[in-house]
Amino acid sequence: MSVSAVLLAAGQSTRMGQNKALLAWKGQTMLEYHLDQLRQTSIEKTVVVLGFEAERLQPLVAETAKASVIINADYLSGRCSSIKAGIRVLPPQSDSVLILAIDQPRPYYLLEALIKYHQKRRHLITMPVYQGRRGHPTLFARSLFAELLEISEETAGLLQVVRRHQKKVAELPVPSPIVLIDLNDRSDYEKALSLPDIRLTG
Repeated sequence: MSVSAVLLAAGQSTRMGQNKALLAWKGQTMLEYHLDQLRQTSIEKTVVVLGFEAERLQPLVAETAKASVIINADYLSGRCSSIKAGIRVLPPQSDSVLILAIDQPRPYYLLEALIKYHQKRRHLITMPVYQGRRGHPTLFARSLFAELLEISEETAGLLQVVRRHQKKVAELPVPSPIVLIDLNDRSDYEKALSLPDIRLTG
């Protein structure tokens, strides 16, 4: 099963006060951290969607067979436009897509555990769960790609797709709140920096 990833890094980061992709994280910029973690998984292709300050960020992406950049000129319309831009250029052999946001850093072993669980359960959607709360990132099967290309900000984006296929969602329990982390502002960022690293078992 071939899994690709769409990494969303096109937003303006208004509440953070600086570009989230350039935040320091684990000794790297946030963008470099994401790419480094993704390279350590079985993901075959990562599409990085840029928009705001794309000229500053693009040099941080070493374009290889496993990673490429697409510029979303319509990024101001919202995250859904970036998701659709990424989905449109996925390799034809992609059986599933992992959708990650630049402000939701996750270690490679969590991503890989999610991928393996998705492949094992063969559900349409796979999400990590911490103490009963669903987190991110989310994996979607190819049969949902057409629906992903129809999402909009007005209809709750990815959440609407998840709700529509509620009975086909596989949940992977994880032992850390890292899957709930969403770095919206400086306070979120400071709190996230203090979270301990985790290792998954089983």
